[in-house]
Amino acid sequence: MRNTFYITVIILLSSCVKDVPIDAEYLQSKLVMHGLANPDSIWKIHISKSASLYMKDEVKYINNAEVKIRDSRNNIIENLVHQGKGYYVSANRPLAGEIYHLDVSCDGFHSVSSRVEVPEKPEFTCDTAWIKKNGKLHLELTYSIMDNADSDNYYIIQAQIVDRNSDGQVHLKNIWMSTHDQHIDNREDDIDARTTGHTFMLLDDHFNGQFYQVTFDIGLEEDNPGWFNSPFNNLKVSVANCNKALYRHMGTLSLYHSTDGNPFANPVQVYSNIENGFGLLGSWNQSDSIFQVFNYTY
Repeated sequence: MRNTFYITVIILLSSCVKDVPIDAEYLQSKLVMHGLANPDSIWKIHISKSASLYMKDEVKYINNAEVKIRDSRNNIIENLVHQGKGYYVSANRPLAGEIYHLDVSCDGFHSVSSRVEVPEKPEFTCDTAWIKKNGKLHLELTYSIMDNADSDNYYIIQAQIVDRNSDGQVHLKNIWMSTHDQHIDNREDDIDARTTGHTFMLLDDHFNGQFYQVTFDIGLEEDNPGWFNSPFNNLKVSVANCNKALYRHMGTLSLYHSTDGNPFANPVQVYSNIENGFGLLGSWNQSDSIFQVFNYTY
């Protein structure tokens, strides 16, 4: 009886074997472009190659690519210079409100390209209030955003501690905060749930051209102990306006990480806007406000 069982299992397993042809496209490497157009920084684009099934080497960056920037009138305005390890840079900065096209070519690869529009700086203010919840001290941040009706706006909201020690060295530390705002894009599925994190995504489709407020709660003792009671520390609040491609990339990347390792989750494809290749060309324009909040008392 036992031998019969073994034979049956072997027959069942062997009957499941099937040759599946692999598309030749997946055997070849493609160019990968990553970059962020930010008016506060010079152009810096990273070029690498994707891993094919035949790749065994670990070095994937491309050192011999040609990276060109075209303006909205299709004029070549600059050739980026290779800086090392796949980074191509310029001495110039992208301008807010402008549209750019990036073209990358390299021997042995299909050329890739992408288009990016650089957004304007967002307008916002931030008010603070000290409150107590269940006997514990909390800091409330209320962001007031004045939305521009002439464009679709994709906002990224953050808060950080500017950690300055007595020697003058500065480090930025992300602050964990939470909100019940129902228009936060990366909130929990439960409509009444509290969304917690240090980066929040907000689309203006429900308040286009209007004044919008969103409030965040910071638990000082449980989530961020000791960060606000130093005379050397300041609070930095930020609202960035990014392009749709970066917004979608961040959303799908967050979903990918949240489902990674879950055998029951649907596969998540991280968004890319690179034609004929992989990666992302995003844009980002950030407004900041920095102030002191350490002088509270219990």
